[in-house]
Amino acid sequence: MQESFQEKRRASALRSNPTWVLRTLALAVLVGVFVALFQSLRKPRSGSASSGGQASPSASALPGVADPSVKSAYAPTDPRADKLEKLVFESFSASGKKGVELEAAGSSGRESERRFLDTVKARIPFMSQGRPATVEIVADHAQHVASRPSALFQGHVKMTTDDGLVLETDELFYDGRDGLAQSERKVIWRRKDISGEALGMLYEGWSDSITFFQDVKIRLRDPDDAPADIEAKAACLSREANTLFLEGDVKIKQGTNRTRSGSLELVFGPDHVIYRAVFRDGFEMVAEGDTATLGFAFPRASGRKTIRGRRLEIAFGAGRAIEEAAAGPEAVMIVDPGPKDLRERREIRADALIFKFGPEGKLKEYLGNSGTSVRFVPLNPRAGDLRTISSTDFSASLDPATGEAETISFVENVVFERKNQKGKGSKAEFSEKTGRMVVSGGVTFDDSLANVSLVSSTLDIDTLTGSFRAWGGVRHTQKGGLPGAPFGAAGSDLLATSRQVLYDAPLKRTQYLDRVVFRAGDDELRALTIETVDTPQGPRITADTDVEVLVGGGALGAGLAARSEKMTYTPQDRSFAFSGSASVRQQDFETKAPEILVGLGPPGAFAVRSLEAKGGLVNLKAKDRTAEGTHLLYTPKDGRVEMAGAPVKLEDQGRRVQGRSVTFYTSGDQVEVVGEEGRTETVLQRKIKQ
Repeated sequence: MQESFQEKRRASALRSNPTWVLRTLALAVLVGVFVALFQSLRKPRSGSASSGGQASPSASALPGVADPSVKSAYAPTDPRADKLEKLVFESFSASGKKGVELEAAGSSGRESERRFLDTVKARIPFMSQGRPATVEIVADHAQHVASRPSALFQGHVKMTTDDGLVLETDELFYDGRDGLAQSERKVIWRRKDISGEALGMLYEGWSDSITFFQDVKIRLRDPDDAPADIEAKAACLSREANTLFLEGDVKIKQGTNRTRSGSLELVFGPDHVIYRAVFRDGFEMVAEGDTATLGFAFPRASGRKTIRGRRLEIAFGAGRAIEEAAAGPEAVMIVDPGPKDLRERREIRADALIFKFGPEGKLKEYLGNSGTSVRFVPLNPRAGDLRTISSTDFSASLDPATGEAETISFVENVVFERKNQKGKGSKAEFSEKTGRMVVSGGVTFDDSLANVSLVSSTLDIDTLTGSFRAWGGVRHTQKGGLPGAPFGAAGSDLLATSRQVLYDAPLKRTQYLDRVVFRAGDDELRALTIETVDTPQGPRITADTDVEVLVGGGALGAGLAARSEKMTYTPQDRSFAFSGSASVRQQDFETKAPEILVGLGPPGAFAVRSLEAKGGLVNLKAKDRTAEGTHLLYTPKDGRVEMAGAPVKLEDQGRRVQGRSVTFYTSGDQVEVVGEEGRTETVLQRKIKQ
């Protein structure tokens, strides 16, 4: 079994673990004392019975020694055997230094063969950490073979060191020649705030190691916190490697916090302070509620934290404070919400997750390497939609007060997804507190539900709502066009280019800023800024500053070309409102006015239903006719033009007239002029050109 442990002493690139494992250091210290004891036992004693030690019977009973009248029933009947009662034995070295002290209620056997002792108490000196120490062993019986040398202690065997270690078992065998000490019975030990048990143990002097065979259990008591319990199928302490190995279904539990792994390795220094702990062969750590008692804090202190992976390694610094913890490969951390948190679970995955701690064990940063992802999983509808951010690597800086990630930096191959939205970039900065993420480096974004795609230099997106701001060479494409929009043929894409785009998801409003161009087929809209708001009837569109519109074929056929300072398209009545030095041209008809209203026909083929100009001086040009007034109403269907003013001035083929109103048809030759008193005063008949 020892060999299997030795195979597991390998170097590691990861570091990590909770502080309550630190307390297993006390176990390592006490077992070290236990090993030192056996080191001393395997050395031949110059003052032993076989080398001139003195033995003398005692006249008085000793504490823990049976009544002298009681004969030994433990030794077999042998008439040639030497028998003694109330044995007291002391050994001395050649220099006169006191060695082993032995007391027994009775002794039977031969000096050169096996001796049987009853109600045994032994005090043995040894060196521990360069200083003299002693151990006391009490047993119901003992068998001793001086020629080997070896000893078998049986019945209520209890070993006590002068620094407080107590070990109990029913049987303990020591072989001085091979340097072995072994028990196949249950072994129980305790020292101050630590206790443990196992089924069977073996000490091997050649490797200076002790192995516990089965059912290892350790309890660590702390006056300030709940006790910690450690279980394993087997364990091995190697003093040579300064390492304690726990093997097979290792479990650690403290209150509601627990850790489980295939094996655990604790490495400590010459000062008996642990500086590295390694969980191997798969692990799972679960911390319920506030993790402050564990010596460290994770995001959302009130929620449950679960960390899994194939390996977990911890590094400790001065004062046994945790410095760094690393999990992987295939590491995952799951943070569940607390009672007052948003009902959303966070899942963080990477090939390696590395946690870095500051003073007092506060988690200040964690890193993800190679194939990382962060998932925000809603646990009820109010928590929003499932969100995912993935990249090659990431690093997170935490707010020490709240434990929330102030900034998570994603590097290389960034992909973010939310419901029907998906985006990509080369790097990103994410705030866990606000849910906002800034993506940069060749950003692409697609919304499969809205049929929208976007390309920009940088994108600032609210991952909670889907709202975003994009800037730097923005190309925004509405696939299939905007339903109900007056631009483009049916099914044609609407491409918007600008320097910046702002999208408000709750309001369904999109703002295009700084030199905007809309193109859909042959149709085009230009302005300094354009805004669209989705409505059930279609998009409401407003444009501001240097507005230019070319739609439905422009100056040809039924198309429209317009310029103005501002423009508004209202989908409910399918109308344009141009204001501020507005001009509208349709085929041979052109008008200019402070405000021009254009009504469109039903969806389908583009057609102008009506045109109204008002708000001040209105100028008109229709083929050879020009006119000015204060109000114009034009119906393209029949070409009727009605113009009013105070007065209306009309020029037709060099003839000039004025009146209260003027009416004519763009395809007709007659012009009707109404005077100030409301009577038709003039009818102009065009001259027929020969």
